[in-house]
Amino acid sequence: MSLLHRPVTVDADSDEVFTHEELISTPEGGEFTSYPDEADCPATRGQVFTKPGTYTFRYSATDLIDDAPQYDFVVKVDPLSEAKGVRLRSINEDGESLWHPLPYETIPPFANGFSASSRPFLEEGYVQWELSAMDSAYTVENVKVSHINGGLASLTPRFENLYEGRVIQQGESLAFQTVVPAVPCIRNDDKSEGFHFSFNIREIPEITYVYEIWRTADEDSLFNEWEECEEGQLN
Repeated sequence: MSLLHRPVTVDADSDEVFTHEELISTPEGGEFTSYPDEADCPATRGQVFTKPGTYTFRYSATDLIDDAPQYDFVVKVDPLSEAKGVRLRSINEDGESLWHPLPYETIPPFANGFSASSRPFLEEGYVQWELSAMDSAYTVENVKVSHINGGLASLTPRFENLYEGRVIQQGESLAFQTVVPAVPCIRNDDKSEGFHFSFNIREIPEITYVYEIWRTADEDSLFNEWEECEEGQLN
């Protein structure tokens, strides 16, 4: 339910333009906030609308000589009970969950975002996810996994419990995992390996899921545990 919206202003004389935004009406008890009450918005982050209903933002702009006409931007938020499509959430090891918007895409920069201090590379790693079908049955298609920087079979990641043609019935949820293989040795000068996961929903093709992750070695932290690969060790 997150929404980022900003006014676009153009001044004919190229003067500096000053803008102001104000939320002038909400449903009873509703807010547009980054700090929602847990009871209203469990497991959320970012700015959210906390109640269903109509929210009106009023924008004004001026170059300190002339004022632009005020503009009202109206957002209508449906109740969750009327949600359509599918919902996605991730679930951590403690069972805590976080809802994510769809389409979902996380493509980090090359070899970014992993600390070697936890030494996850010598064993498989995984993230738990859940897809919920709200108003109809939905079908998973175009399931793809790949080793990004080499295409090696021994470093190909996998989905668990999610596959081509898997149907999620209305009102049901599909629990699945993205599994990254163990990386037993250093294969390249970058000391990094990348992994790709993706799929989309057949009935709503614009609902896509793209998740990429990198594992990067730090020899100082790993000491001698991550050694250079021997010939044929990875294929």
